[in-house]
Amino acid sequence: MPPLAAAGLTSIAGLISGAATLVAAPQIASATMASPSSILSSLVDVNIGSTISANGDTNPYGIAIVPQNYVPTSNSLWQPGDVIVSDFNNSAGTNGAGSSIVRIRNGVTTTISQGQLFGTAGLAFNANGAALWTSDIGPTPSGMPSGDVSIVLGNNNPNGAALASTNGSGTINNKTTASNKVTNSFNGPWGQAFNGNGSSPVFYWSNVNDGKVYSISNLTAPNFGADRVTLLASLPWGPAPGSSSSSATNLGPSAIVYSKANDTLYATDAYNNSVYAISGVSTSSPTTSLVVSNGALNVPVGITINPLNGDLLVANGGVNTIVEINPMTKMVDAMRNVAPNEPPGSLFGIQAVTLSDGSLAIYYLNDTQNSVHELVTRSTPGGYRFASSDGGVFNFGNSQYYGGAASMKLNKPIVGIASTPDGKGYWLVAADGGVFSYGDASYYGGAASMKLNKPIVGIASTPDGKGYWLVAADGGVFSYGDASYYGGAASMKLNQPIVGIASTPDGKGYWLVAADGGVFSYGDASYYGGAASMKLNQPIVGIASTPDGKGYWLVAADGGVFSYGDASYYGGAASMKLNQPIVGILATPYGGGYWLIAQDGGVFSYGDASYMGSTGGMVLAAPVVG
Repeated sequence: MPPLAAAGLTSIAGLISGAATLVAAPQIASATMASPSSILSSLVDVNIGSTISANGDTNPYGIAIVPQNYVPTSNSLWQPGDVIVSDFNNSAGTNGAGSSIVRIRNGVTTTISQGQLFGTAGLAFNANGAALWTSDIGPTPSGMPSGDVSIVLGNNNPNGAALASTNGSGTINNKTTASNKVTNSFNGPWGQAFNGNGSSPVFYWSNVNDGKVYSISNLTAPNFGADRVTLLASLPWGPAPGSSSSSATNLGPSAIVYSKANDTLYATDAYNNSVYAISGVSTSSPTTSLVVSNGALNVPVGITINPLNGDLLVANGGVNTIVEINPMTKMVDAMRNVAPNEPPGSLFGIQAVTLSDGSLAIYYLNDTQNSVHELVTRSTPGGYRFASSDGGVFNFGNSQYYGGAASMKLNKPIVGIASTPDGKGYWLVAADGGVFSYGDASYYGGAASMKLNKPIVGIASTPDGKGYWLVAADGGVFSYGDASYYGGAASMKLNQPIVGIASTPDGKGYWLVAADGGVFSYGDASYYGGAASMKLNQPIVGIASTPDGKGYWLVAADGGVFSYGDASYYGGAASMKLNQPIVGILATPYGGGYWLIAQDGGVFSYGDASYMGSTGGMVLAAPVVG
């Protein structure tokens, strides 16, 4: 199928026009209304990272989440919970010429494989997450179609090389012939799934070049000498309207998912807007039946299972909707448009998992943005913490206390605090640049031994928690650990001193903010505006960035909040009579809200930020600093 992004050579509009029998408009009847068991509409949408690779490959097709039971080594390509994505197009937008697989972790995108695979459309992890199976339907550099299923190992594979590929032969690992080899069984493979039962899992795949769905059983590494290829079903397929038949333009069974609960393989068929059930795939006589056709389906290109209720979650490429279908009743429980302001074809691969707290997370690919999004519950996870100038640390919600400097004789007062990514540690920084580390926060250095022109005023950690930046009032920036230096304002003549620093999600840039609201951007941090030209009632005291790094909030001492870029305004305290001035701002993990912290430890919550307590009613030995 052609890329569904505007950047592709063939747009989704080309697939829809003149194809009423192929792509019908969604019929939102009573059956599509949300059922009491569906929480699809109540989930918050978060952009968690870019899918653009190091060489500029775009158009994300395949997505897979690393299983929680994966045991990584020190040099693993991935870790449990990482999001793995394949890019189908190259930087020029050529269909099927993308050769990259990227990893998204804590908002940071890293290319883990490049130049080994071409036109990767589907991804699936085996039972323990040690091997990533890829379906590659794009042409090779020589122009020959690949049509392969390849294997990339997570451990001891620093370059992300493919262990082996099938070369369309019905063989695995290019070493042995399957017990019942099926000629050309890999014919435009796209959808992939695993049945991880037992020590010998079963691998499933679907072809867009012939509509066939197969399984390979008796997989025993490393030589796969007894593997058995079985044809499970034949589904409708054909070229997209106005296109000639090829792996990059055919429509058919483009995504599959296996349900262990009822031994059924579910397949989306973009050729006739349907979802099929292939039941009894572990038996000798599987049967195929129609689950849903047309209605709410419009170029369904992705499918996953809601682990909380067993419903199917289908990604509609034609209208950018996620549809929740009960496979037992064959009714649509809910529908949600996740890209209402973007062109058709923005939605692609989709995966759903259960998070460690038991809540649902739905990951989906946005082709227009070249990004991964996460749909999660609106409740604020974890908690928050802040510090006082004497080194006292105060924790609320699920935040834990790991120590503080209140009992120490400090040369200079504490001026800032930054937490590690997992929240199980933090750093305090003093005005003289001394850094104090607690919990799982490692010490990487400080500026206490330096002769500073101006005092330190803030600290920000890198996304992986293996480094941090300190910023001084004159705009000087000091980097430690894996924090890279991208510039500073120390050589500039500032109208007002710098008061805060915030890093971008990938750690490759940061913003500085001055007391007059001036914002200075460095590295990959983009400038979205500032308050320097405004007449402020009180000076700016802090800055916080949105999760995707495409916006930020500034907060003033009177509680006024100023939002820029994609940062939404959820309220502020400027109209309130405060006991003490505001000293800082902290954004929620999903970017749907923020907390303001006052000098007396009073906390004010907005948007999806939950109030979990404060020190506002306490008598503190020293004022809160942020």
